[in-house]
Amino acid sequence: MPNYKVLNESEMPLFIEVTDGTQTLNVSNGAAVTIASEHYEIHEGDAYVVSYLFKDVGNNNYANMRLVTGRKATHAVGFVAADGKAIISLHRAATYSASGTSLNIYNLNGNSTNITVNKALQSPTISSSGTLIYQTLLPGGKGTRVVGAETSSSSETILQISGDYLYRVQNVSSVTGDISIEFRWYEV
Repeated sequence: MPNYKVLNESEMPLFIEVTDGTQTLNVSNGAAVTIASEHYEIHEGDAYVVSYLFKDVGNNNYANMRLVTGRKATHAVGFVAADGKAIISLHRAATYSASGTSLNIYNLNGNSTNITVNKALQSPTISSSGTLIYQTLLPGGKGTRVVGAETSSSSETILQISGDYLYRVQNVSSVTGDISIEFRWYEV
């Protein structure tokens, strides 16, 4: 039999929490209150973001960001914005002669003191790019017809525990341009 508790008996709207000990349902004036699981992870302090703006990336050169996962499952979505046409690739198990520069990772709940188990680095020196997981095109124009463009993963990817991922964005716009890479994730 589920247990329930009234969270604010003397106030309106009335909030009730119903639980079977493993799952909880919040009810407000008789209606179930639901939020997306990603939003819930932000409330719990288990969602994070890292981003970096690579300035003046030459034609056929790369913006590289590395995400090293820790002991928790990482559910991630990547975002890229570029001044022009670019090729986006995600690799696993790359090898490096220099690991890159550490980036600050921020908790998406400004009131949480939780710290991610992952680390992020920009501009590593790559010996081998490892296994290509996926590759896609960011159509942003070329040469005198360059226009800005952005894209994101259409769904989250669950990254391997204790994995090493390399996000590479190659500028193929025929001109120098800026590229931004952002990762958002939650850990369970």
